[in-house]
Amino acid sequence: MSIESSIATFVRSKPLLTAWLVFATYSSGAACMVQFLVLPILMPGLHAGHGLVAGNDAVGYHAIAAGMADAIRQSGWSAWSLAPQGHAAAGLAAPIYYLLGSSPPSLIPLNAAVHATTGIIVMQLTRSIGVPMKIAFASATIWIVFPSSLQWVAQIGKDGYFFVGMLGALLGWTMLIGTIDR
Repeated sequence: MSIESSIATFVRSKPLLTAWLVFATYSSGAACMVQFLVLPILMPGLHAGHGLVAGNDAVGYHAIAAGMADAIRQSGWSAWSLAPQGHAAAGLAAPIYYLLGSSPPSLIPLNAAVHATTGIIVMQLTRSIGVPMKIAFASATIWIVFPSSLQWVAQIGKDGYFFVGMLGALLGWTMLIGTIDR
C-alpha cells in the first residue's frame, strides 16, 4: 500500500481527527507567523515584545502568568491560582510558563488545540442540521482561518476558552434536544 493510499484511507476513516490535525497545524503555523514574523518584522510598531500585540490584554496576562510561574518556582504549587487578579487566562498560562519557560510561544500548542477543538465543534454543529461532512469542514475552515481568530490563537487571552466553552455547550444542548425529539 502506497503512502498516498494510506493517508487517503486514514482521512476517510477518521474525518474529525483529520480535521482537528489540519486545524491545529494551521493554527500553530499562523500563530508562529504572527509572533515571529508579522509583529517583530512586518509591524514592529505594534509589537510589545515576546510576540505580543502592544496595547492588548495579552501583555498584562503575560506579566501576571510570568510572575506566577516565578512564584511557583520559588514557593511551590501553592502559589498557583486559577484566576490571579481575576484573569483565568493568566492562571492557565502560568503552569505552562512554569514547565516550558515564561514565553508566549510556549502557549501556541495549547491555543492551537483549543482553536482546533472549536473548529471540530463548529463542524459538528453544522452536521447536526444535516449538512454533509465536506460542507461542514468548509464551514469550520472559515471559522479557523478568519483573520480575527489570529488574535486568540497567537496571543494569551480568554477568547479561545470562551468560544470552545460556549460552542461546546451549544453542541451539548443540540445533542440533548436531538435525543429528546426521537
